[in-house]
Amino acid sequence: MAILAYREYKIKEEGVKKPNMIICKTGHVAALKACDYLGIEIRLVNFDKNFEMDFSEVKRNIDS
Repeated sequence: MAILAYREYKIKEEGVKKPNMIICKTGHVAALKACDYLGIEIRLVNFDKNFEMDFSEVKRNIDS
């Protein structure tokens, strides 16, 4: 529900036409499923040796 609410907010308030979400490859499958159902582009990023998101890769995937 949170992903749906945020998608609707961004579309209505900020005029986002193609929503996307950056998710770590270790992210929960429920987030992947929600994005698939809701038409949100999924941008998967790798993780580092501490199993944390690779923030240099996150920065490359952020758009306006």
